[in-house]
Amino acid sequence: YIVVLEHLVFKELQGLLEQAYSLNSFDLADDIDQQELQQVLESYVMMFRYGAQDTDVESHQVDMASLQAHRPETWEFHQDFIDLVTEKFGINRCINPDSPPAEQQYYSFERVARIAQKMLEMYGPYQDSDCQGMRDHLRELDFRETGRVSLKAFWEQPEGSKYKFGESTRYLRMVGALDESQPADPKVLIANYIEGPNNCVAAIGHHAFCCMSPCGQIMAQIERKAAAAYAVPEELI
Repeated sequence: YIVVLEHLVFKELQGLLEQAYSLNSFDLADDIDQQELQQVLESYVMMFRYGAQDTDVESHQVDMASLQAHRPETWEFHQDFIDLVTEKFGINRCINPDSPPAEQQYYSFERVARIAQKMLEMYGPYQDSDCQGMRDHLRELDFRETGRVSLKAFWEQPEGSKYKFGESTRYLRMVGALDESQPADPKVLIANYIEGPNNCVAAIGHHAFCCMSPCGQIMAQIERKAAAAYAVPEELI
């Protein structure tokens, strides 16, 4: 099953990359230079982040320019991500694009596909930094350190706050993020809210990027250390 799922994700990735080429008027058979590679990767990462909605070159360029102008923090966040990935392939976008052709590097579609696949692998942990910021913000509202925030405080974020929460009680109840043990003072369960589907991004068919669970990482460490179905407390302390 996992092999089949990986194959489906890879096919979706390749289709998205082909669309990124098309929306920048590049042919898959042609090698592209470093500046063109940057354009393709910008289109690719924005499409798997926000969805592949554009169908023609002109509308895509307008959307990309609008994103850069009106959401500069998001644009820089993803520029830094592209740099992080391409550096692993020995690529530095600070190289002068006007260098003589003999000094330029060129990239085949197969080579760009390998970069794109690495981007897909690294995006989850990279974007989890925003999840961590949201988690820390909610913890600051958890004055009693119970892992819960009052629903009133959850909704009433101060002016200028980076995070605004507007999910309904119905939604919070549905995803198991609402503690109603005290009906007069319902509370939001921080861990359940952070790991809920509302905080997943970049859904592409069979794949989505969601906030990583620190509990899952701790359990993985315990399982590696125990290497068995059962373990006594002394082995884990």
